[in-house]
Formats: sequence, C-alpha cells, structure tokens
Amino acid sequence: MQDGKAIALPPTASLEVVNTDAGTIVEKPVSSIQSGDRVVVVEDRDRVRDEVEELLLDSGHIDLIGYARLWKNQLHTEIERRDDSLEDFIQRLEEQGLDKTRSTYRSWYYGDLHLPRAKDSLYALAQAYEIDEVLEEFENVWTANHKIRKIKRGFLDRLKHQSQEALAADEEGDPVIDEELDIRLSDLNPTDEAGTPFVQVYFVTEVADVGTFSRSQVGQWRDIG
Repeated sequence: MQDGKAIALPPTASLEVVNTDAGTIVEKPVSSIQSGDRVVVVEDRDRVRDEVEELLLDSGHIDLIGYARLWKNQLHTEIERRDDSLEDFIQRLEEQGLDKTRSTYRSWYYGDLHLPRAKDSLYALAQAYEIDEVLEEFENVWTANHKIRKIKRGFLDRLKHQSQEALAADEEGDPVIDEELDIRLSDLNPTDEAGTPFVQVYFVTEVADVGTFSRSQVGQWRDIG
C-alpha cells in the first residue's frame, strides 16, 4: 500500500474498494485486487462499538447498554465461578444440542464476540450456565445488541462514504444514523483517542503471492517499510 501498510489474505477473501465511476464502495475478491485500487479499511471495529456505546450512555440510554452487555458479563462470571476450561465450556454447550466449530466456541469463551449470530446459540449459552437474568430478559438482550450493531453499521457506512472525497461531495447536511434515538453522524467521533480515523482509504501499489503466513498474521493490517 502507498501508506506503508500490508495485509495477508487468502484468495477467497474480499476487500471493500472505491468504485469511482459509480461513486460507490463495493466488495471485490482479493484475487481481483490490483495496483491502483483504493481499499476502504475499518481500523478498529471494537473501538467503533465503544464509541457508539459511549454516546448511548451519555444520551441516557443506560438500559439499552445494560441489556446489551448482560450476557457477556454474566457468562464471564459463571465461567470463572465454575472454573470451567474451554473443554468444559464446549461440553456444556454440546449438551444443549449445539454443534459449532471450535473457533466459534473459543470466541464465545474468551468474549471475542459481542453477540452470537443465532438466537438459539445465545439461548443455549444462557441455559448451559443457568443465567436466569438473560433468560428472563432474553428478547431485550437480543434486541439491544442488534440495535447497537445497526447504529454501528450505519455509522461505518457513512464514514466509508465520507472517506473518499468524490463520495463525500455528494453528502448533504448531517445524515441521520438512527431515527428512533435521534442519532446523527455529527454525534459520533470519527477518530480514536489518538486521532486516527476509524475508516481510511489505502492506495494499492503492489499485489503479490507471499506464500504461507501464520494464522495470527492473516487478515491483520501491519506497517511495512
């Protein structure tokens, strides 16, 4: 990349790139990426969610944040209380009828995800660890997380749109991110504490087959040069 960045990806992966002719941002397979493409990158998705949650807290939506965080907080407490290993965790969930990949179980166990993709997975987690608060407020927990996810997605979509000058020129006024909660683009900070934009555009200068990379390096942007 022109900005001194590099990323290793499998050929089946895809990246978002600027389509200047159409004035849009589109997904493009890695196998089709070439020099001259402008890749749109979200630097830290977790920090973007933190920004959304901070705004909601400051705006008085404490219940929404409480419901959204409830399952992860309670699950962490129960895992520690029972001193469960990852193997114990997997066994409990499989006893609830789940059949997921080990990487999925690991992401739940270590709290790497804000919400399972499927409702039945969240319910099984709450059942397996007898988290009554989550079971009693199940719909509120599920809905709160999806509400935050929707706001985050809307925020990122607007930042992606503005990250390219040709696209930003079409932006008018202060776009609404969430009508129900009256959240607008200007309500959210587009950068982290260090001033780094959440969304950046990198100019591709070289595409190469670099052979084998460790799993920890795949999909991670890193500085080069």
